[in-house]
Amino acid sequence: MTMTANAELSHRYPANNDYIKEWGRLKLNNRKIVSESGEWIQLKGWSSYEWQDESENCHSEEAIKQMKEWGANIYRGAMPVEDEGYNSDPDKFTDITKDLIDLTAKHGMYYICTWHADGNPLDEKFSKYADYFKEITQYVKSKKYKHVMYEIFNNPTQDAGFKFDSIKVYADKVLPIIQSNDSGAIVIVPTPQWNQLMNQAMDNPITGYDNLGIMYSFHYNACSHAALTVYYKQAVEEIPVFISEWSVAQFDDVETEEIIDDNCINGAKLLMNDAFSYKTPWCCWAFGAKKLQSATLTSCSTMELTRTGEYVISNYMGGCISGCASPTQTKNVESDGVVIYPTPASDIVYVKADVDEIEVLNLAGCIVAKSTTSSVNIAHLERGTYIAKIAITNGLLVTKKIIKK
Repeated sequence: MTMTANAELSHRYPANNDYIKEWGRLKLNNRKIVSESGEWIQLKGWSSYEWQDESENCHSEEAIKQMKEWGANIYRGAMPVEDEGYNSDPDKFTDITKDLIDLTAKHGMYYICTWHADGNPLDEKFSKYADYFKEITQYVKSKKYKHVMYEIFNNPTQDAGFKFDSIKVYADKVLPIIQSNDSGAIVIVPTPQWNQLMNQAMDNPITGYDNLGIMYSFHYNACSHAALTVYYKQAVEEIPVFISEWSVAQFDDVETEEIIDDNCINGAKLLMNDAFSYKTPWCCWAFGAKKLQSATLTSCSTMELTRTGEYVISNYMGGCISGCASPTQTKNVESDGVVIYPTPASDIVYVKADVDEIEVLNLAGCIVAKSTTSSVNIAHLERGTYIAKIAITNGLLVTKKIIKK
């Protein structure tokens, strides 16, 4: 029987965790990622924006440390190929990749090297992939790292007639390079139509690479793609799936006044509840400061969060968003008429009262989930005891114990 790995990790103080030391070299077992010792684990973290787009350094060491404190155990580096990316300066972007591999190793986090390009992977303008993956995998081998994964292409085209067969042709050019230098690595292969048509990979999966753990990418924008969760659930029962990009945004990720409406929240819940149930690994798009609905930060220098960032951390990452203070300092008011149920709970906890806000704190006093409705999602939290601070519309503040099973 495969067990869940969490014995030596702290969900109270995620900044102190060394996920690489605890989990080791990850591998696939029955379509799921497991630790080196065979225990179930779930990877969750952020993707960067494409590096050349940023006015600030949003992938500094401080950024890596902050992501980890907010609950991430993996970081996806969206290494740009076009538009002043790798094609314009291969040495520069190779060095950035190596630096991030070193930084994530230092801080005990896993890392995804992503060849971040959109279109037909067989297009001549993307043809330098061999140079990049050869250089990076040789570097990983020389350092004896075991925390690096590879995503061989970002978004395949949705042009009519483009099929998974073309992706397989491309994969057969890249995978031997990775396998020869970093045998045993997990590799994420894209699927057609912006990583949505996973059925084509289900019908015709890649074979012949016994020394690689091959997964298939799914991309999802919560405000637009709720209907796609049906295809995700079908795929995850048949093939290994990695949600390498999901966002609390529209598919075109427009500039916004940071409005997250019920449609976006419901779309996020649909995917994330299933992802936690299946232990599907995921990276949220995106850790960066841009005037887009998907942005986690308003500034990478101050690490100030957007509403999107607060929502993702408090509902799905499980880290602190506002520092720590002992929950015993909260005022426990007589709570006649306030009922919280079910407890123990595995996902949604409900409060029978007129609620202004619910904050769920771990025993270190960190806010790890938050809601302005009469229910709060705790599916992302580790098993254990938590404190619910419930602000009632009559002005009272009630505290209740929650047990996550």
